[in-house]
Amino acid sequence: MTDDRGTEAVTVTDSYADYYDQTEIPGIPCNNGNTKAFSEVFLPTLYSIVFIVGLIGNGLVVWVLIRYRQKSNMTDVCLFNLALSDLLFLVSLPFWAHGAIDEWIFGKFMCHTITGFFMIGLYGSIFFMVLMTLDRYVVIVHAHSLFSRNRSAKMGLILASFVWMLSLFSSLPNIIFAKVKNDSGIKTSCGTDFPEARAVILAELTVPWEGGKEAAFERKKDRYLDLTAECREAGWSAVSYPVEVGCMGFVRASTQRFLKSMGVTGPKLRKALKDLAEEAEQESFWLWIRKEGPGVGKARVLGSAPPP
Repeated sequence: MTDDRGTEAVTVTDSYADYYDQTEIPGIPCNNGNTKAFSEVFLPTLYSIVFIVGLIGNGLVVWVLIRYRQKSNMTDVCLFNLALSDLLFLVSLPFWAHGAIDEWIFGKFMCHTITGFFMIGLYGSIFFMVLMTLDRYVVIVHAHSLFSRNRSAKMGLILASFVWMLSLFSSLPNIIFAKVKNDSGIKTSCGTDFPEARAVILAELTVPWEGGKEAAFERKKDRYLDLTAECREAGWSAVSYPVEVGCMGFVRASTQRFLKSMGVTGPKLRKALKDLAEEAEQESFWLWIRKEGPGVGKARVLGSAPPP
């Protein structure tokens, strides 16, 4: 009976092949089908409601301000430009709604244009609301200041021109890097694709003799010149750091420069330099024993004075 139980145990232990041969996945951990179906219904509906309500409301504001433009002041100019920026933003919504339902069919030029309308309108709305807030602050808090007394429509046009230029410059990165892309492999879309920053740091940590630190630095630096040039030709930002940690814990300045380039500063930098110094001392101690002879090394290990 004992042998049978042992044989059964061995049989159970050797039956892991069936476990590793399983290739079927019982369920998909992330299923985006429902999310995509929901967005294809929710986003166009939301964009349509915002477009209709915003078009009616901002259109009425523009119509009223144009009709009574003879009585306009700086606040009216800011409100008029705020409505224009909102309308510019609203123009892009039907295109985004169509892109949410179906793929982007309007081409590359329209991708840049619609992105420009969207971003300029967005930044314009923010900046004009900030300008109106500052205007109200000056009028209420500094009622007798020079700016408060000079709130004419002309001053409003000058500030509005500045805000539109600021909005344009703020939107330029998104406009320039707007791109028709097909990341999912199913449908094309219009989006912003900023170039990725590619950088490589070539570092070699060495423990030279105290008297050969400078020579080791130049030798390592020359070794990586060709590799650094090849990386830069391939479009990478390449930097070479020959890092020398001297024997017996002397930390070179190149080590500090290298750690700072990696973003290590403050207490972390001091701790890293201390750890490197201790590690270099421990790992290079046998070199000093070999260089100074067995007698000196044995004396240092035992903590006694070296022999004469």
